[in-house]
Amino acid sequence: NKGIMHACGHDVHTANLLTTARILQEMKEFWEGTVMLIFQPSEEKFPGGAIRLIKAGILENNPVKALLAMHVSPEIECGKIGMKTGNFMASTDEIYITIKGKSGHAALTHSFVNPVNIAAKVLIDMDEAFRSSAPDNFPSVLTFGRIIGEGKTNIVPNDVYLEGTLRTFDEEWRKTAHKIIKKTATDIAKEHKGDAVVKIANGYPVLINNEEITNICFEAAKAYLGENKVESLFYRMTSDDFASFSQLIPSLLYRLGVKIEGKELNLHSPTFDINETALETSPGLMAYFAINLLYNLKKDE
Repeated sequence: NKGIMHACGHDVHTANLLTTARILQEMKEFWEGTVMLIFQPSEEKFPGGAIRLIKAGILENNPVKALLAMHVSPEIECGKIGMKTGNFMASTDEIYITIKGKSGHAALTHSFVNPVNIAAKVLIDMDEAFRSSAPDNFPSVLTFGRIIGEGKTNIVPNDVYLEGTLRTFDEEWRKTAHKIIKKTATDIAKEHKGDAVVKIANGYPVLINNEEITNICFEAAKAYLGENKVESLFYRMTSDDFASFSQLIPSLLYRLGVKIEGKELNLHSPTFDINETALETSPGLMAYFAINLLYNLKKDE
């Protein structure tokens, strides 16, 4: 389709899982248990494919002890992987604010309530309130990337629209941040004779990598790839709807290095590309993870 591309690697994820399935099938006499492969749609469009599958009963109809997911990372050297135990990827919410004023001629200052000025103050004060209240033991981000005020050089508009995102790693602080956003916008708008309508679209929750599952796979990866091929990662402010699974089942999402040396090819950019040699080892690694988890989790019963 014109104007459409794989800019996040989901074609790679699909190819990887198909090949993993083939490897496990060819090795079926060497392992016991059941492996379910989930080809999930719509990771990037709210509310996400994961929650749709959960609501359809995929976990109820197929009792699951552990879940694995992989995502490509162009910043990690090809041939390496990275993972982190505990909270790994941020929750994400979409913020929509309408600042309502009163339109008028820009020269007649007594005749209008300027929503552009109100919106500017809302953004500045909200940023200050958010930063001063945010806990310092984990990262949080409140960023606005869109502001629309369809006036003219000499016309003050009725409304200004703001759109942004909230990302964090703690569900209680997430709720508090929602209150700060709503209160700041409405209070400042009223103070300047305007009004504010705030809509927060709850997105994906925090993605949690289970400690036991992560440790089993970390050691397995060192055995499969080599001691120096497994990196310990930090918090990622990006989000993934696999988080919905991770809230219910012990899970691990790890990152696959696909870096092309000498090139900066970021996810979601028009120049994104991968080093395809990563697929020479990645499906085998995922199969190895699955077999190790089957063995270790059965041993713990």
